[in-house]
Amino acid sequence: MKKFLFILILLLLAAGAYFYFTAPEEVEQIIAKVPLRKDKEWVCEGVDLPWFHSAKGEWKVDIREAEIAIIGSRDKESLKALGAYFDLKSKEYHDMEKEVTEWIRNHTVHQFMAYIPEPPEGTNQFSTYIYYRKTQDLGPLLLRSGYAVIMGELKKNPPFYRSCQRMAVEKKLGMWKYAKMREESIEVFCNIDVTPILDKGNGKSGPGIPLFHRRNLYMTPRYDYRDLFDVAETRYFVCEARGTIILKGAPVDHDMTLSICPRGRLASFGTLKESFPPHDYNWHQEEVLMRGGTTNEFRIIYAPMDFTIVSRQGLDRQYHGNIIEQVDFTLEKDHDTVYKKHFYLPREKFMDFFSLESPDLF
Repeated sequence: MKKFLFILILLLLAAGAYFYFTAPEEVEQIIAKVPLRKDKEWVCEGVDLPWFHSAKGEWKVDIREAEIAIIGSRDKESLKALGAYFDLKSKEYHDMEKEVTEWIRNHTVHQFMAYIPEPPEGTNQFSTYIYYRKTQDLGPLLLRSGYAVIMGELKKNPPFYRSCQRMAVEKKLGMWKYAKMREESIEVFCNIDVTPILDKGNGKSGPGIPLFHRRNLYMTPRYDYRDLFDVAETRYFVCEARGTIILKGAPVDHDMTLSICPRGRLASFGTLKESFPPHDYNWHQEEVLMRGGTTNEFRIIYAPMDFTIVSRQGLDRQYHGNIIEQVDFTLEKDHDTVYKKHFYLPREKFMDFFSLESPDLF
């Protein structure tokens, strides 16, 4: 008896060593040669994406993977989901179709399958979760490889599926390496504000600074004691753009450039506001990272500017600094402008905002 057990153990060890040192492809061939119990098990007899032609005895059913659209599928629903992310007419997509179809057929045709939940008896077509060789969950594997995409809204799909797709997107696996942002699907919601950044600083002018705000700039060339009653108020402000940008398309990251540029007038002390000459301001740019398929918030601020109002007892005003009449905003991708808008600020509104009669603005 002991001799028999010893021989049995040796045989088991030899078999284990054989399978351990045998290449996975050869093991798959050995498994494929095992007689199929077609009367009791689901067997995939062929693949015509998105359908897996399956049979259990005499019962034949076309099964499709729930929740995902597999590259190479020809049905309208899958093409819509795939077309939202990829160019279905590109050479890269056609090459990927061949690769995915060949991989699926090699791993599923003539193999035992499991479907959870199983199709109701008598059903001809059914969507469910597919486990090829009864143990490998096909959906997450395809998503992780970049061979499929989630159908419908991402929030309504299983979190595990979303994490699988996110991994393929971040690593640019499969078809994700060719995903592009659809520029015609960019939606920008932007507001432009002129915002004060410091408290107002009005007060009586001292002898050292009032050369530019005498009682009558044109008729009184010299400084006198009456100028001590002049009031100079300087307000500092910034132009800022803020809002949201929606990038419809593949949930991949994009390097975007936001730019903002004021347009207006700049004058020296003593100039009448109607005579402020136009001034060319420089653009201010910021690089931001935005993700497709999501709503991205942004805020970009131009460098602080100033505007000074000089008044003698509320009369005879003079001005100095910047009057902003327009703010330009652009969004660029790969040095191409994909969005541009001009925001106009009426001079009357700007002047009212900085009026001395509005002390509560700050």
